[in-house]
Amino acid sequence: MSDGVRHGRQIRLPEIGAEGQDRLDATEAVLGGAHDAREIEATYLRRAGLKVREAHPSAAARARAKPDEKVAASALRELGMRDPAARDVADGAMRALIAMRTVLGVTGAKEEAS
Repeated sequence: MSDGVRHGRQIRLPEIGAEGQDRLDATEAVLGGAHDAREIEATYLRRAGLKVREAHPSAAARARAKPDEKVAASALRELGMRDPAARDVADGAMRALIAMRTVLGVTGAKEEAS
């Protein structure tokens, strides 16, 4: 059983509950990449109860993971984010949310409506 004090709020959420928290606690996430977004993702996943192991990408993988500066600048403008750090936080948080939803078997609103 999960630590009810540490994860009490999550356990009270109907989407998670005690069973879902147990699944989160039993899951190990392997993270790759070389950017700050990975650190944000790892932080959120650890706080949710997952065990996080970081893969050490090769130099080639790190080079592929580097964002295209023009594409990144365009995305920041479209989202109204002027600071690349804000984009990294948003990206890491979204990746963590997707990972937790996958572990819990939660589907998106579009998928539920179908």
